[in-house]
Amino acid sequence: MYVQQLETFIWVAEAGSFGRVANNLFISTPAVVQQTNLFEEHCGVTLFKLSNRGVQLTPAGQALYEDGKKIIALSNQALARPQQGATD
Repeated sequence: MYVQQLETFIWVAEAGSFGRVANNLFISTPAVVQQTNLFEEHCGVTLFKLSNRGVQLTPAGQALYEDGKKIIALSNQALARPQQGATD
């Protein structure tokens, strides 16, 4: 299983906006910002550059985004594998 904060980070990176992700998840924008800030603190690097046009990934954020996508894909594959072989 992967960390929810990683998935939220990826959604923000793809949407380019905290607000769009918040609307899609039916939660507040400050909640998405807080998750992202906690994730940045945990990683020890700045992941996003903020501007009046939204957010953009920093070089560290881009690297984590690419690896994070792979982590989530592998996690989903690992969780699906037992179900594929289940014969109850």
